[in-house]
Amino acid sequence: MTDRQWEDLLGNIPPRDVLSAGTPADVNQSVARLHDSISDRRRVIISAGGFIPAQFSAEKIASFCGVLAKSV
Repeated sequence: MTDRQWEDLLGNIPPRDVLSAGTPADVNQSVARLHDSISDRRRVIISAGGFIPAQFSAEKIASFCGVLAKSV
């Protein structure tokens, strides 16, 4: 196995533009677009880019997690 087969990847959902200012639908779309662009998702962590804004409501968190829950 090469070193690349052991790497974890960290995805980035934009904290200001999507998680803070966006709607739950925007969060859903951003997470789905990133998730769908990755062919091997076994070692991928989808996260906010750098920080979680105060405006990241429970409804947006549910939308974020809901996309990922559908793929397992």
